[in-house]
Amino acid sequence: MAIFTAIAGAISGALFAGSALATQIIAAGLSIGANLALSYLGREKAQTYSALQGEKEYGAAVPMTAAFGRVLVAGHEIEYFNYGKGDKYNTFVLALSNGWCHGLQPEIIFFGKSHTLTPIATIGNETQHFEVANFNSKIKIRFYDGRPDQAADAKLIADTAGLSNPWSATDTVTGHAYVIVDMEYDDTLYEDGFPEFQFILDGLRLYDPRKDSTFAGGSGTHRLADPATWEWSDNPAIQRLNYLIGPVVGQISGRTLIGMGKVVGQIDMTSHITAANVADQTRSIDGRTVKTYHANIIVNSTMDHTEVLKEFEDAMAGYALNNAGLSGVVVGAPQVPVMALTDLDIRVDEGREVSYRQSAFSAVNLLSGSYTSPVSLWQAEAFKPVTVNADVQADGRQREERNDFLQVIDADIAQYLAHIRYRQNRLAGKATLPVSARFGHQVAAGGWITWAGRTWLITGWKLSNALKVTLTLAETSLAVYSETDIQPGPIYSPPIAPVNPSQISTVSDFAVAVGSIQGDGFNQTPALLVTWTPPEDPTVTDVIVSYWDQAAPGTVYQLALPEPESGEATITQ
Repeated sequence: MAIFTAIAGAISGALFAGSALATQIIAAGLSIGANLALSYLGREKAQTYSALQGEKEYGAAVPMTAAFGRVLVAGHEIEYFNYGKGDKYNTFVLALSNGWCHGLQPEIIFFGKSHTLTPIATIGNETQHFEVANFNSKIKIRFYDGRPDQAADAKLIADTAGLSNPWSATDTVTGHAYVIVDMEYDDTLYEDGFPEFQFILDGLRLYDPRKDSTFAGGSGTHRLADPATWEWSDNPAIQRLNYLIGPVVGQISGRTLIGMGKVVGQIDMTSHITAANVADQTRSIDGRTVKTYHANIIVNSTMDHTEVLKEFEDAMAGYALNNAGLSGVVVGAPQVPVMALTDLDIRVDEGREVSYRQSAFSAVNLLSGSYTSPVSLWQAEAFKPVTVNADVQADGRQREERNDFLQVIDADIAQYLAHIRYRQNRLAGKATLPVSARFGHQVAAGGWITWAGRTWLITGWKLSNALKVTLTLAETSLAVYSETDIQPGPIYSPPIAPVNPSQISTVSDFAVAVGSIQGDGFNQTPALLVTWTPPEDPTVTDVIVSYWDQAAPGTVYQLALPEPESGEATITQ
């Protein structure tokens, strides 16, 4: 069964009842963005679109921000309090995302390494409450998810009541997911300085028509008009659909703050549902199960809508689809060709254009790029470059292009996407064909057909004022989406936390000599002479030596030598 069915006739009949307006709209055609994979590979990006917002923001002049999927975010500091004797207590209020979000992952990053968040009982209106493991309950975090009716934090109101700028009952931060970080100072816990926190946030709750029993074919409790029924999703098709609708709106004005504000009647819902089903399918790689596609991205209100949509499309190796004004998407997935085009179906009253080669400047035979690696503390890491020696030889030289998947946080998904984009680029066939009405009205943009011994994706469907259909085609193949010969993504180790090089933990040039010392008379006492380079660090007060009997290694002795600047000591124990 084909992924898409012909919809032009349905649009004309159902929406416009065959009016002149219908003819004009359909004559404009059904089309996919030009150049297909080339419009995604190596495109200039005005901004970095990724799953990471690594630096804390300050002040009021910051754009509205929303998190789709799972992201790392430092947040926007909206308030800071210090109180108690000697300012023993410090509290930060950090906005993480506009909109109603799902929650925090039990992990936080600071001091250049990951720390575990241990869930504890909530004490007020917060939706999650944590303390940081190994910090003796001295760091606690309360999370608010941004729901429209969230109330103010009672503990913060009480803690700041005696300050000149107290937190009040009207400070609800409605419409924002935010955290309150309480810190009790302890000089034994903050030897590395004052921590800068980065939170792993499961972002916006989103509407999924597949889970809406009032939507044709749906089943479940989701309702478009009721965000309380929505759920978190990292599905790029569901994210794209919600971005078109606008998942974040003003609490008072009702205006769209994040997204485009389209109504369902302006969206090709069928293509988004199809793409969502493909993205949710799972694959097995090296014994672990991963989704076919996912997306994790931080967007803000200043970003270009078209570029944001491309990030969702790129995360599923797909393309934007314009179905007579309806915004749709073609997901990167194999299809069954709906029909076979023959020469009898090609009209002779108009010329045809066919090309099986692309320019030397368009062919790519080495594709590199990066994805976002949670293992590497959410830094960009390179996936394995995709290249085929036979393609390099055929092109006569290496032609490299870059495509970053920074909205992807799984190495295996990024590797699969890179292979698909490479293969899409290598298929060079393109055609513009005038076809018969019989054939043209049974196919639609986004579907697959066969012709001249090849498989083609219909990238454009155009109906002239004379009611004649013209198709534009791009070569495709089942092999584009094959998992054969795709190696698992790269494996990275967690980075080592930074160490102050001036703070030594081991003395240099340590050496041991075995001998004896002479006591009273002729008594000889066995001894070890240990030497080292005296450290140039006045904070080092002892050199601790561990030693044991080789015949009985289970017992380890330790001796603290109190004069590190001497550079030597004799052990006679």
